[in-house]
Amino acid sequence: MEEYYADHARARKQAAVQFLKLVVAGSIDEAYEKYIDMQGRHHNPFFPAGFPALKKAMTENHVQFPNRQYNDRHQNERTSSPSSSVPAAAAGRKRYT
Repeated sequence: MEEYYADHARARKQAAVQFLKLVVAGSIDEAYEKYIDMQGRHHNPFFPAGFPALKKAMTENHVQFPNRQYNDRHQNERTSSPSSSVPAAAAGRKRYT
């Protein structure tokens, strides 16, 4: 049973990484079609409820910063510590509650 949960967790992480790689590459529509249920809920307090608002923000962010690259933060944590606990993109944003 433990092996099942470990495999399931690995598969979910793999899907999340693939989603992020597609978003960073600018394939936001493909990422959402493949991995997101638009009727679902996200838990980002910096955006209104619903995935359409989050998708719109990701699209706008890609237009503003088209050369971003995916960076596996957990890989980097093994060699260095994060400089801030608040992502730069979230600094100064209004929290939606």
